[in-house]
Amino acid sequence: MNPASTTLTLRAPVAPHPNVGTAHAALWHHVADAPAVLSRLLAAQSTKDGAAPDPILKNVVLLNADALLSPRVLEAAVLRAMTNVRSGIAKTRTLGAEVMYALAPSTNIRDAMATFGVTKDTSRVVALHLVLAPSSEPETSDAAPSTAAIDAALDRLFGKGPVRADWTTLGSTADAAKLAEMHALDPRTMRADLERDLIEAVALKGYL
Repeated sequence: MNPASTTLTLRAPVAPHPNVGTAHAALWHHVADAPAVLSRLLAAQSTKDGAAPDPILKNVVLLNADALLSPRVLEAAVLRAMTNVRSGIAKTRTLGAEVMYALAPSTNIRDAMATFGVTKDTSRVVALHLVLAPSSEPETSDAAPSTAAIDAALDRLFGKGPVRADWTTLGSTADAAKLAEMHALDPRTMRADLERDLIEAVALKGYL
């Protein structure tokens, strides 16, 4: 596996779906034109005129890395989103959008996508490949490709210029005070306490 990426096996704390799915994540820096990368991704996911979507990129979502406090917060959001989809209570149309919804402090999906999606000002991007664990509903689960295949597809997507960054540094560029204010918390909150508060907020999104 590329040292700048990681694969998470997500397990729900309670039944009926103890093994919810997997998320392969990679952190990219020096992304000069994030909207262009997003456009290429959407083209690869398109089924317009009967086209078949790319078998790997169809399950990828791009996030603004500067809006993510830590890998643990992102993992909590992915687990929340997958659990929502598996339980039939998703608030959005796609698993990727559900991750953004889980991260957001409000229930406004547009605001969630504006904050946690990529824009022309985004230079650090998290690419997430999401696969639900197998279920009896084929439309909600898929076979997971190898990590090498995912990394290769992401390399093609981002092209030359952007560089992979150490995954463990995710959150180092986040404005903790701004994230705290966004969640109506004290901007002076210690980072460790803020991480705990954000994870709790993500967990509660399953009930909103």
